[in-house]
Amino acid sequence: MTLPNVPAALDSVSRIPESLAVTLGSPDAWDSLVPVPVGPEIQTPRDLQAFLLDYAVSVLAARELPLIRNAWELASIGHSRELIALDPKDTDGIHDSRFLQASLQVGRRQLGKLRPLRDHRVVQRYAAAVDSGVAAGRHEVVFGLALAVFDLPLRQGLLHYSGRTLAGFAGRVPTSGRLTDAEKQAVVNAILESVPVRVNALIGATSQLVVT
Repeated sequence: MTLPNVPAALDSVSRIPESLAVTLGSPDAWDSLVPVPVGPEIQTPRDLQAFLLDYAVSVLAARELPLIRNAWELASIGHSRELIALDPKDTDGIHDSRFLQASLQVGRRQLGKLRPLRDHRVVQRYAAAVDSGVAAGRHEVVFGLALAVFDLPLRQGLLHYSGRTLAGFAGRVPTSGRLTDAEKQAVVNAILESVPVRVNALIGATSQLVVT
């Protein structure tokens, strides 16, 4: 099934250069991040909305976006030790178990695209920590690191991540087959309307670094 599109109003402020979108995560990178929902199969737009809202509130807004922000901030100021401490190997209790293994797989795959940056100290120290088992390699941390490495605005990166992730979930979550692409698109659009407000609030909680 075709992925729902990120709404134009959101995409206009979250546009990422195509060459970097591959590193940050194209929609294909979200394939393995979609968990099988617990409970009855999703059959109606209301079912899909409930599933995506639960993810948006309890995972995306509560855990993933703050982690990306923190990783971006630490990498931006060259604090590799603190970045590694942000991503401990022991993730019990700090990561949704439904997403953990997929997060590690995607994160390490995306980290591989940063490894050629031999002169970037933070990248090389973080990659070495992942290799040695000190750091886990979660995809949110790698995403934040990539934003910093390529000097991309935090707000754009968070909006890009939110839009692509929610669209990917809507496009691949198991359904009864009764939901049309248009219905899925409408659900995604409705949920994404609140994303810029959440992102702005999160950026407002960032320390004194200048954020575009």
